[in-house]
Amino acid sequence: MAAAGGAGRGGGKGGGKGEGSLAYRAWRLYLLPLQQHPLRTKMITAGCLAGVSDSVAQKLSGYQKIEKRRLFLKMVLLEQVTSSPWNNLLFLFYYGYVVERRPLKEVTIRVKKQYPSVQLSAWMSAGRDTVPVSTVVAGNQT
Repeated sequence: MAAAGGAGRGGGKGGGKGEGSLAYRAWRLYLLPLQQHPLRTKMITAGCLAGVSDSVAQKLSGYQKIEKRRLFLKMVLLEQVTSSPWNNLLFLFYYGYVVERRPLKEVTIRVKKQYPSVQLSAWMSAGRDTVPVSTVVAGNQT
């Protein structure tokens, strides 16, 4: 992940051309909360992208008025029922197998043990400041 003060993708230092652009400034403003509150920022980003994509799909489908209830339900249900569990599961496998370099059998046993509490924690703390999953995993060494 690019640092908030450093050069990110498409916005290198020294070029001068893109540093004053609105997109570059918005990207820098996005990186700070992403570093400080990664889970909350990613949840909000996913919700916004789901909302924008559904709004565009409704307009392209010929809807005269955007169905706000549908938007809200889709954003909440899509993220919390489908995306969140899969993301947490994949992250736990990645963290154990790639970052900690544990054998796959050990990682599988550990994921089966930790996954329910990690996912329950994610559901209960949705929208609040939370501890990143990596901290929860690192703190539960077995």
